[in-house]
Amino acid sequence: VLFREKQVSLASRCERNVTLNGLRDKATVVHCDVLEVFQDEKNTFKKESQKRIQKFRGSCDAVLINPPYYELNSVRGLGTLPTSTERLHAHYESTATLFEFAAAAKALLREEGKAKVTSDSENGNVDTSRRPTAHFIYPHDREEVIVDACHRAGLGDVFITHVFTDSQALANNTPALALIDAREVRFSEKEEENKKESVSFSDSPLVLYADAAHLTYCAEIETFMENLGLE
Repeated sequence: VLFREKQVSLASRCERNVTLNGLRDKATVVHCDVLEVFQDEKNTFKKESQKRIQKFRGSCDAVLINPPYYELNSVRGLGTLPTSTERLHAHYESTATLFEFAAAAKALLREEGKAKVTSDSENGNVDTSRRPTAHFIYPHDREEVIVDACHRAGLGDVFITHVFTDSQALANNTPALALIDAREVRFSEKEEENKKESVSFSDSPLVLYADAAHLTYCAEIETFMENLGLE
């Protein structure tokens, strides 16, 4: 598992969490800019971090991205910005755009249909049943922006699940977030000219909290947390 984080403080916390959860032998934490994932050797970033990332390029079954939600030159960015550097970089794009986050995800994912041998494969058997997918968490009111970024990055098959804070938000149809699953478009050689990008939506929205005070998670979230398998 590769964890990439630009901010030193957050990368350090990630290292600590990896250790506390007993995943030291299974995880690699790299402190670097997202641009290092796909830039060539002439880039101006730290060489060592890029070398550590290179072995993951084109090999990942899944990439999870929680990118900054807003552009610095957006209407929101023209207001009062966070005084904390950590919060500023977490909320607003700085060196990398949303498209570049999507392009980085595309660079890390293994090629659609390409076999991947896992450590527990028997007799060299391979598994291609799981489609390589980039998973984004993004504000619902900006989902068109991230869909466009994914399509331009070559992730043309997009599936969206809306996330509601509680049952009242669900009743009012006011989602807070969108979970974006983005993949390459499946096509055969004969379909190359007719390859089209697409967007589809889940019929099963996700509700986070079971109570109005937002103190208790819904059963689906609780089950997810229990199944993480962390120590």
